[in-house]
Amino acid sequence: MEFTRSSGVLLPMFSIPSPYGIGTMGKAAYDFIDFLADAGQKWWQMLPVETTGYGNSPYYCLDAFESNPLFIDLDMLIKDGLLKKKDVQAIDWGDDPSRVDYDKVWAGRKKLFAKFTPEQIQELFAKQWKAMKDYAHEKGIGLIGDLPIYVPAESKDVKENPGDFQLDEDGKPKAVAGVPPDGFSAEGQLWGNALYDWDAMKKNGYNWWIRRVGRAADLFDMVRIDHFRGFAQYWAVPYGATSAKEGHWEPGPGIDFVKTITGWFKDTKFIAEDLGVITQDVGTLLKESGLPGMKVLEFAFDPDYDSDFLPHAYDENCICYIGTHDNCTAREWVECDAPQKCIDFAKLYLNITKEEGMVWGLIRGGMSSVARLFVAQMQDFLELGAEARINRPGTVGGNWEWRLTKQQLKAAPVARIKEITRRYGR
Repeated sequence: MEFTRSSGVLLPMFSIPSPYGIGTMGKAAYDFIDFLADAGQKWWQMLPVETTGYGNSPYYCLDAFESNPLFIDLDMLIKDGLLKKKDVQAIDWGDDPSRVDYDKVWAGRKKLFAKFTPEQIQELFAKQWKAMKDYAHEKGIGLIGDLPIYVPAESKDVKENPGDFQLDEDGKPKAVAGVPPDGFSAEGQLWGNALYDWDAMKKNGYNWWIRRVGRAADLFDMVRIDHFRGFAQYWAVPYGATSAKEGHWEPGPGIDFVKTITGWFKDTKFIAEDLGVITQDVGTLLKESGLPGMKVLEFAFDPDYDSDFLPHAYDENCICYIGTHDNCTAREWVECDAPQKCIDFAKLYLNITKEEGMVWGLIRGGMSSVARLFVAQMQDFLELGAEARINRPGTVGGNWEWRLTKQQLKAAPVARIKEITRRYGR
């Protein structure tokens, strides 16, 4: 896919309004692709699509090379004669179409998929994914994926590649991943993932990483590299510590690593997720890499601070978001999260009128910016509030559950989205 001035929508696969409790690669995904094309969009951004572990987080996968079987469409399997409709309809998939009930969804899939081997399940995923991706390309839509920086300490990846990780003689982590206190959490975030042994990885040519990025490049047209700042410096927390505050910075692999993994995949575009505690070395690494970084409008409008997230500070080589999956929806930001001084400054800066409204004023601010790509959450085009938030960092429970309903997709303001997209040449 050509990466020119354009725009797209962020919607996780689990949020697609498919039947049977969770989003899948079936008709509802194709309907969403049709919506994107009708609305003049060029990109569908998703979250990771690997099998989830603790807390159902797509950033906590026990095998970085295993696709999530929950996203396999059951109606397609019925059509192919692999499942019986009566068996699928006999399962309790949950009674709230706006939320994923993971316990029920997992229980139902395990029952239906018991006759398939793990290899067959992965083949079914790959077949449906290819068909969906081909359809997206026919409609002029590119797919953007997300590559988590870390894997869990108990993952298959750590077990099979112990020399690539910082482990002691008993196979336990010497230190674990996290981030220091920041705008998301006053205590920081203790992720607990195993840390990489970058020296060992360099000696073997970053083999594991190349295979991992290669898989992402097969799935997606553009890949967002999560926690890019960890390649400049990463936060190491002693194993067994109870707070991320006990951690310290360690040097990351730097430009040698970044150039290696991006150089292998010339046809894939990359986004550097350069958010969090950003120091000068991160900015230097981003510049040397040539990758576009991220600008988040919800971080921009503090009148007491000259923010790099204000649109006049952008250069073309960046991706503008109102907010990511870790942020409020635009409406929630306006109504619940942002201090009044930030709301007032945003109104002044963007010249937002009462008729236009704050949410569409923020959409206009991103659309009109010089950023090569603008991405809004689907929730923002629908002006949904806190009930539609995807994730609240540092919290457990209630995350990764929100789903778009069929009625909401039908009610989406297609003409308005298409008009503002055309107006600003995207």
